[in-house]
Amino acid sequence: MKKILLVSSSKVFLNRNTTLLGRRGLRLFNAKRGDEALKLHEELHFDLLIVDFKLEDMGGVDLCSLIRKREKPQQAVTILACQNIQNHLELAEACGACATVVKPIDPVDLLKKVGSFLDVQLGRRHRVELKVKVLCRDHKLEFFCLSRDISTSGILIQTEQQLELESRL
Repeated sequence: MKKILLVSSSKVFLNRNTTLLGRRGLRLFNAKRGDEALKLHEELHFDLLIVDFKLEDMGGVDLCSLIRKREKPQQAVTILACQNIQNHLELAEACGACATVVKPIDPVDLLKKVGSFLDVQLGRRHRVELKVKVLCRDHKLEFFCLSRDISTSGILIQTEQQLELESRL
């Protein structure tokens, strides 16, 4: 099982990306500080690290540089998450990060990058077209609908039946 370390001082960053990647059969670990991440990486040898640009004790650029200096390039893949600012993107490239993801992070983009580096399929393999009979509790209606993928976390249910906002299906 592939091991990934998420490094960020942001709880939102850690929670969102842990949820996204945790559903894909990966073993995930979190660190809030760069020194903590280095210690964990020395002990557990992660396959991939996703590092936020800003950390409590050092920058994500510094952390990626330290990891790159300590290891052979093939050993650990680092993905740096930064704003779409020219200076940040240049620093990310200079520090030796294998890739960057622009914040706010697009889940599909992150899954593609992680999947390509770890040589695993992370996206659509568990998706199927859904054809169901739906019972609408509010009005005791029965009708058919079809589903359509609209994101990595949801589906659009399509029907010819007119529904009111906040109807419960």
